Amino acid sequence: MNGQSLRLSLGPSSALTWLLSGGHAAAAMLVWVTLPPWLSLATCAALAGSLVLTLGRHARRSTGAAVVELALAQDGRADLRRRDGGSVQARLLPSSFVSPPLVILNLAADRWRPARAVLVPADAVAADDHRRLRVWLRWQAVAADKDNARPGYGRGVN
Repeated sequence: MNGQSLRLSLGPSSALTWLLSGGHAAAAMLVWVTLPPWLSLATCAALAGSLVLTLGRHARRSTGAAVVELALAQDGRADLRRRDGGSVQARLLPSSFVSPPLVILNLAADRWRPARAVLVPADAVAADDHRRLRVWLRWQAVAADKDNARPGYGRGVN
């Protein structure tokens, strides 16, 4: 990595798999307790579909649309390589989130409406790469605040 850009390969995350599965299971239990049976069944089917899609794209990275490689440039551009071999050019949004266990990169591309998120849990990359990503994003937010006249730009990355 140079001081200008950062490139990461993303792998599957068992921690995110458990977290998403637990969240979907908790939602399903609440649905069964609060809704009539016919509506509970339909809602749980929708939750199951959501779980499959979310696990494939963000936790297991097994679907074709899952991001498996990420390159971030100093000017906020992001080059994403998907599992199916496709690539997407996007820009990093200031609403991205940085924490030690999880980084959420909010990205906008011309063909995406609305913007999309790429989840980078700590166990999806090497520990040193996750630390470099967090530091890189924090420094980019500071640089964006200094360089950009719009108040608040880049403050979402904290």
